Amino acid sequence: IRCFSDSELVVKQIQGKYRVKAPALGPLHGQVMDLLKRFTDWQIKHIPREQNRQADKLASRHAKKDK
Repeated sequence: IRCFSDSELVVKQIQGKYRVKAPALGPLHGQVMDLLKRFTDWQIKHIPREQNRQADKLASRHAKKDK
């Protein structure tokens, strides 16, 4: 599985390069790591937001609907 994120912090946390300090994110990080254990091979890559404008636009539009 290949995962892409515009959050460099999240990518580095999943890669184990950074610790998860925010208490609210600890359980979510744990869930992600448990799910990734189901795959024999996985990768996560940081994609800068400016290189992925279409996804950023869609995410922003979705966030507005949730308000």
